[in-house]
Amino acid sequence: MRIDMHLCATRALAGAAGIPANIAKAIAWTSQFVDDNEYGKIVPAGEKAIVPLMTSHKPIDYKLVLTCSILDVWPFFHFPPGNLDASTFMERMRCVKNGPLVRAMVEHALEYKAEPFGPYFAGIVAHLLFDSWAHEGFIGLYTPLNKIKNTSLRIEVDSGEIEKHIWEKFAGFMKKEIRNAANIVIGTVAETAAPIGHAPVYVLPDEPYIRLLKYETEDDRKVSRNNTVHFLEAAECLFEFFIEFTKDNPLCGQPIEPLPWDSLSGKIRELLEQNGSLEERVKRWEKAIFSGQLCPPDRPMNYSPVAWSPNKIPDKIARGIPAKTLGGLWFIYAARRYRDLFLQEMVKHDLIVQPF
Repeated sequence: MRIDMHLCATRALAGAAGIPANIAKAIAWTSQFVDDNEYGKIVPAGEKAIVPLMTSHKPIDYKLVLTCSILDVWPFFHFPPGNLDASTFMERMRCVKNGPLVRAMVEHALEYKAEPFGPYFAGIVAHLLFDSWAHEGFIGLYTPLNKIKNTSLRIEVDSGEIEKHIWEKFAGFMKKEIRNAANIVIGTVAETAAPIGHAPVYVLPDEPYIRLLKYETEDDRKVSRNNTVHFLEAAECLFEFFIEFTKDNPLCGQPIEPLPWDSLSGKIRELLEQNGSLEERVKRWEKAIFSGQLCPPDRPMNYSPVAWSPNKIPDKIARGIPAKTLGGLWFIYAARRYRDLFLQEMVKHDLIVQPF
């Protein structure tokens, strides 16, 4: 999913579930920053250093295609494996909506919800949960299993103008991938996109207003889904997680009664269904949030993809800003705890060979 869902929908659902505005904002910022955090270089800070943990790469970073570095990012944070009954590693790594590893990480988030890093851990898990729905069926590794049959791709949206624009953007993306991937894969158009995650179908799985996304994979799987319905189900699942997050959580203060899902789902569906650019969709969500249509009204979040940059932390500390108040530091801390636990879950589910 994209910023309209990871930032805006997450903020709305957190508020509707009764999470106070400051905590809801931290959760939403974290959820979006998972996509924007490409920081991987150590940043000296006097006698110490800031040691970031990368949670995203550029959409296709071909230097990482054949390395283990990709495992630490795409499957861990964006394509959680869930097809665990399959007989091969790659098949078992296929993303499944709200699959067993997603549910395990939700339980970990609820276990740590009252800790100072709890909202940041919850934001990472919120991102994982949403992406497990959007990226269902794809594998967050380089594998031909992600490839689709070129002529099988079909989409339907309400606007012919929007559909034309999508196909133009799709064609441009594929031409770029053909140039960049010349030494890795051979083929044409969708068959040529490096088979990492959902690259062969561009951003189409992340667009909420697509009422039909249909294609056939190289291994003969037939996929047909309504993104709006799919995303609405994901939103309800995330909403239920947030309700559990508020229960007996001192960070949330005086309990706020969550709104009934039935009173939210209609407006959320309306927002999901509306065509438009990403910027237009964000503005619609923001209007709904800040006018109180989905949750208690709040001020704009003013999200910035560089506000939590590790490069900014040393200067903030030097200016006397307490480290414990820096969201960027808490994000790194939560991401490390999350990564270690996710790795443990992969071991527990027999996805990694052990010497015993």
